[in-house]
Amino acid sequence: MPRVKIASIVEKVLQEHPKSRDSDNDLLARVWFALGLKLTKEQYDVLQSLPSSDTITRIRRKLQEQGKYKASEGIQKYRRYKHRVIRQNAPTSDAEHLERYLNGDEL
Repeated sequence: MPRVKIASIVEKVLQEHPKSRDSDNDLLARVWFALGLKLTKEQYDVLQSLPSSDTITRIRRKLQEQGKYKASEGIQKYRRYKHRVIRQNAPTSDAEHLERYLNGDEL
């Protein structure tokens, strides 16, 4: 799905549902709903009580930094490549440029 469409969906949700400005889980649920995921009231309530995806992936990164549960070799190579690209471009680039570069939009 194109980023522009996602960005417009997120903006619309933030505009129409002030709670989503304070709750990542509310924002996620409403964006996923707009993209076609249909949740029951009970499922929505459960989602509100779950840890954020950022919390879960942050813990995974910390464990992997400790040498536990390493990613596959292909993913490790890709991450090293992205790290090198960022280090080479960071002094002369802003965050938006780096993101476009890493997404292959600017090569």
